[in-house]
Amino acid sequence: MKIGTGLLPEAKPGSTMVLPVNVRRGAGPRKEEKPEDTVMHPLKMANSCGRGWLPNYGSGLPLLKDKIQFPSFVRTNPSTEKMPYVLSQLVIHFGWTWVGILGSYTDYGLHGIQELKKEFSVSGVCVSFLETLSPDSPRAKIQRTVRSITESTAAVIIVYAFAPELISIMEELVAQEITGKVWIASPSLMGSPLFFRQSLWNLLNGTMGPVIHARDIPLFKDFQYRNRPSASSGDIFVRPFWEHVFRCRWANSLTHVNAAHNESIGGVPGCTGEEQLQTLQSSVYDGANLRFSYTAYNAVYVFAHAVHKLLSCDPKRGECSGAQDLQPWKLLHFVKTSHFLNPVGDELYFDDHGDSPHVVSVANWQLAPDGTNRYAYVGVYDDRLPQDQKLIIHDELVGWGAGYSEVRNSDV
Repeated sequence: MKIGTGLLPEAKPGSTMVLPVNVRRGAGPRKEEKPEDTVMHPLKMANSCGRGWLPNYGSGLPLLKDKIQFPSFVRTNPSTEKMPYVLSQLVIHFGWTWVGILGSYTDYGLHGIQELKKEFSVSGVCVSFLETLSPDSPRAKIQRTVRSITESTAAVIIVYAFAPELISIMEELVAQEITGKVWIASPSLMGSPLFFRQSLWNLLNGTMGPVIHARDIPLFKDFQYRNRPSASSGDIFVRPFWEHVFRCRWANSLTHVNAAHNESIGGVPGCTGEEQLQTLQSSVYDGANLRFSYTAYNAVYVFAHAVHKLLSCDPKRGECSGAQDLQPWKLLHFVKTSHFLNPVGDELYFDDHGDSPHVVSVANWQLAPDGTNRYAYVGVYDDRLPQDQKLIIHDELVGWGAGYSEVRNSDV
């Protein structure tokens, strides 16, 4: 296959990315929450801030494009609306015609499944099995889902779900020593702490899926790596984050503890505060590639440009009503009509629905023989390009699991 040239500047051969660490213990929603409850939180926020004027940088819910309900909502991250299409194009790119589907039993998952089936029906891809998941599935349901996976001849499984719903399935597959499956994951899974579970690494090796496009923010990497827990730090998340990534424990949660007074606690090494973030594997932490940091970075620039335009407009020429008596609705106009290149060269603007350009990177989780692992950029989907150029995959960069060195076959 001829390799395209549409890979974004930051997606260089051999480059890696990291998906953000969830500093809460465990993956995904808390046990008392349902995944759909967590997904709906942005709706509550958007309703309460419906007359706001700050760009959102984290919610991908398609419903938020409804300008009747959310007239002022704009976002610098992509909507999830087109993610099923992106996943289907990955399947088509690799020539797979026989796949299985695992989907969350939530609005998010059921909508994704429905859209995937629509795309597959027009492209000649057949579905071997379809199973819905929930975090509290009974043992019988888990076993039935595992049987569907193991008994199917489909080598490729599309997962449109959340990590808490999938963990029990994965653990059972590991227990049965099942290998040889290729996992194509939705962004909700690619960005989850599921990949921190070492017991699942062999099974997950080669997993591929779309993630939010990000680029290096000037000086941000150095800033991140200089971050240290201290008594003077106002960031309440640094210390639990430190425990999570370095697998250590603070002896005193209120004050910084020196190494000499912070010995092993219950078998867990004591945190010293002198641990180096640079020593962490890039799949755990990489200050150069933090996706939501980049969308927040873009949101700040949109706001700054809007303020600049408002303050510099000339009411005498009919350009605006002036900066006197500054009101949110005055600024909102300039937020919505923003169109510029940010400092790293990405074009920022919003369509009539408040959505930014739908550009996502394709990540591939790779496990090396020595146990090191990484997320590697292997392609990009850019909805602004012509149809035959929207998805570009660099096949030679893809790492396949279970000892395979080339694309797995998955046909009837």
